[in-house]
Amino acid sequence: MTRHIPAALAAAAAITVLLGLAVPAEAQTASLAEASATEPSRHSAWTGILQAYVKPGADGVNRFDYGSLKANAADSAALDAYLAGFAA
Repeated sequence: MTRHIPAALAAAAAITVLLGLAVPAEAQTASLAEASATEPSRHSAWTGILQAYVKPGADGVNRFDYGSLKANAADSAALDAYLAGFAA
């Protein structure tokens, strides 16, 4: 059985390959390295909140202490700022 690739799909695949060749390998590698380096620091506020407010329950299930977070104005503001960063 022979499969036929629609012309538009074949053209899109060819353009994608050509665009990949047009970008120097060094630029692709640098871009990936920059993204990897910024990821952990980008989520440090969330990591800190999780470390402070997730506690193991007596039944072995981890629980988030929403009441304590709500009572801590600084951490609540940090969470709000972290979430607002996604809207930008």
